[in-house]
Amino acid sequence: MRVEGPLPMRIDKDRSRWYSRLAASLGLLAVASLAACATRNIVYEDGQWDFSQPLISRVTNLSDSACRDTLSAQIVSALVKDGMTMDTAKTMSADTLAALSYSRESRPFYAFSPSDVRYGFFVQKTKSGCVLRLYQRESQMGAGRGAYTNTWNYIATRSIAECSCPKNTSWPDEDLDSLVAH
Repeated sequence: MRVEGPLPMRIDKDRSRWYSRLAASLGLLAVASLAACATRNIVYEDGQWDFSQPLISRVTNLSDSACRDTLSAQIVSALVKDGMTMDTAKTMSADTLAALSYSRESRPFYAFSPSDVRYGFFVQKTKSGCVLRLYQRESQMGAGRGAYTNTWNYIATRSIAECSCPKNTSWPDEDLDSLVAH
């Protein structure tokens, strides 16, 4: 038997449903892929995909009072925004800067609260200058022990324009474990 002419309407409807389901599936796959990128810190920057942890820098002029005061104020600001009192944040900032003054490498650094919460920071060179990024908050003890790490859009970002920082480098290998675990 030979059928001539246009396909029956029923076949066109089936084909239309199939295309709709395919488009919906592909759309869902695209959204899932973007979500995976966000959770694994895969970013598109300066015309290329970066599949690694954030690149980091260090402050090279911490002995300069303008830089030191700005960095301290921005650490305090990020901690207060996260719920610390002003006095506690100032003490934490002073302790952090004292420890940071000994570091000669690009690496994350930490501020410790009296309630045993560790706040992870790093410095990054951007087109607009150096920035301070708060990326981690980790409770160190008790039943509330836990961590929140965000290297996608960060917990807080502050400009430290008075500070100088060299070209960004890779995240130190020994510090990657703490990011992956959380």
